[in-house]
Amino acid sequence: MYITLNIYTDILQPLITDATTIYYTKKAANPQELPKYLMQIENDLKSEEDRAASYLHPATSREMVSIVEQECIFNRIAWCVSKQQLEPLLIGNKYEDLSRLYRLLARVNGTASLRTPIETFVKVNHRNYSGGCFV
Repeated sequence: MYITLNIYTDILQPLITDATTIYYTKKAANPQELPKYLMQIENDLKSEEDRAASYLHPATSREMVSIVEQECIFNRIAWCVSKQQLEPLLIGNKYEDLSRLYRLLARVNGTASLRTPIETFVKVNHRNYSGGCFV
């Protein structure tokens, strides 16, 4: 009924998406350490999908997920691939965290941003490589 009257799409949906954008913009502005941040993004993506499926119109689902991707992944790519965040994962062979980072960046076509930092890390540290780990 509300969809037929365009109340949902004209009034309610913009309010929901605006509030969601503000929430995730603020949340992304204060990230924790990268592994925890990445896990939180995965949880947030799942929560938004569940929330949309539970009580929002199906058309809103993709928009909610897109907001999380934009605010928490795309807008934070530079921070995620910075030396301070990425290097500990590479040094510590944190394959699960690196895989999570890659999957999340792939959602926003951001995987190319990993190339230069990883390439630089390998060039600088290749002499310190011994038996499957960097020391």
